[in-house]
Parts: sequence; structure tokens; C-alpha cells
Amino acid sequence: MNEKLNEIELINWQIKHLSDEFYAKEGTFLKSKMLQEMHPDVAVVTTRFNRPHHYVDYSVFKRNFLAKKKNLQEFEPVNNYGMIFKEKNGKS
Repeated sequence: MNEKLNEIELINWQIKHLSDEFYAKEGTFLKSKMLQEMHPDVAVVTTRFNRPHHYVDYSVFKRNFLAKKKNLQEFEPVNNYGMIFKEKNGKS
């Protein structure tokens, strides 16, 4: 188990290191500009944290709801951990 955790930590460190190295050279402007070009209706390039950054206005998605498919087979919920719900007064 410990070996697997060490392996995951190493992979995460490598990804972060490569990411930091890339943005140290390129900066974040191009990433933010690409996002704005792909989604001009909701994304803009702005300055945040003393560097170019992006801002996304998610309010346009506020009224989106999940739509249940017709003929969807429903399953009983799975309780892998054997947890039970108890109300604050101690009754379940």
C-alpha cells in the first residue's frame, strides 16, 4: 500500500513540476486566451493574482437541470461502507 502511495505522490509531483515549468516560461495568458476563444459567451481574460487569468461566468447555467431518460432502469442504492443515516435526535 505504501509503495502505491509513493508512486502516486511521485506522479503528482512530476505533473506539478512540468506544469510549473511550462507556465514559468509561457505564462498563463495563452491558456486564458484559448479559453476565451473557445467560449466567448462566458469567458474573459482578466488580471487576477497579479497575472493574466481567466474569469468564467457560470450564471448562464443556473437554470440547467438534469433530465431523466425515459425507460431508465433504476437500481437500489449501494451501501459499500455499511453506513446508516441517523438524525440528530438519535433516531434513524
